[in-house]
Amino acid sequence: MSDDSLQSDLAELKLVFGSLSFEEATEKIQKELYEYENLTLDIAITGESGAGKSTFINALRGVSQDDEDAAETGVTGTTTKPKAYKHPQDQTVMYWDLPGLGAPAIKSQQYYDKVHFEKYDFFIIIASERFKESHIDLAKRIQAMKKRFYFVRSKIDQDLSNAKRSKPSAYNEETILQTIRNDCVQKLKDGWAGNPLIFLISSFDFNLYDFNVMIETMKQEMSSHKRHKFILSLPNASLQIIQEKRDALRGQIWKKALLSSIVSFVPIPGLSFSCDIPRFVNTLNEYVKCLCLDEQTLTKLSDVCEKDIKSVIQSPVCKEEINESFVIKLLVHKQAEGESVGKRVLQAIPIFGSVYRSAVAFITLRDVLYKALDEAADDAKRVCEKILN
Repeated sequence: MSDDSLQSDLAELKLVFGSLSFEEATEKIQKELYEYENLTLDIAITGESGAGKSTFINALRGVSQDDEDAAETGVTGTTTKPKAYKHPQDQTVMYWDLPGLGAPAIKSQQYYDKVHFEKYDFFIIIASERFKESHIDLAKRIQAMKKRFYFVRSKIDQDLSNAKRSKPSAYNEETILQTIRNDCVQKLKDGWAGNPLIFLISSFDFNLYDFNVMIETMKQEMSSHKRHKFILSLPNASLQIIQEKRDALRGQIWKKALLSSIVSFVPIPGLSFSCDIPRFVNTLNEYVKCLCLDEQTLTKLSDVCEKDIKSVIQSPVCKEEINESFVIKLLVHKQAEGESVGKRVLQAIPIFGSVYRSAVAFITLRDVLYKALDEAADDAKRVCEKILN
């Protein structure tokens, strides 16, 4: 790990600890991580019945339509009351499939009373054809509550396919997309004085059209903790998203290394220091899951793409079972480097008092986490490229 990243982490340590005692500072970090891990993100997906809300939710969760916990899809409205779908890798992230606007059984005011709009962090309003009065009314109500919302025009792949089939000689994808966008904007402006931003997407291929632009817009409008959680919940639809996941996870490494290094557990054979091995195992497993590299996800991707996705996996954390013996082996391999840097760390920032072994543990744990995360992220990029090529 580069000296620059070490200096950056030590600078953050100095800033956090400041005038606090060691015990007060570590308690503060523990509280911050606990609050983040238990922070909830509630995303409401709404629109008219048949617009593709459930398909969109399944795609965002990385779930196939025929999976046991998939959101129910169908040609008719299948959602009659709000239903939550947890993210497979982080169950504090919830996607809410709301009842379809304009469904015969749901009158306007009954709809708004039923869905409890105040509980959601933001809304995605989906239409598969034209945006209508019901969409505009919904946007006005959400805006009045000072909540964020986004207009999404779904099933763009179907529109392009139909256009190509009906007029193959005149087919121009860019022109058709702009026509759809202009039509959506005009319909919304006719009933609303706002300046609507429309995202064109296909739930079957997030690499196309406006998905990445939509994600970037959403991220910019979230608080930092919500943004972090949202980024880690996204499917690996692009190399940029994978890089952002790596950056988000890197930002917590020094905190997790510190908390794992300050415990007074029984000495571990082969190591010159004690540390919280179970916490470390959980962190490595978190990396694998966040980067969509767990066995179940890779197997599913191989089946869907009809490619040997696992053949590009190279990192040990993605190829071997992550358990205590595996972690100890990684730490033993790195501890010599930790010992060479430990004294310098104590001189730069005496947060460990005179406990040299805790400083060695911190540096060793930190370096192993950086290396494991970088290697796993590289694997995730290789998987993404394998799928796309």
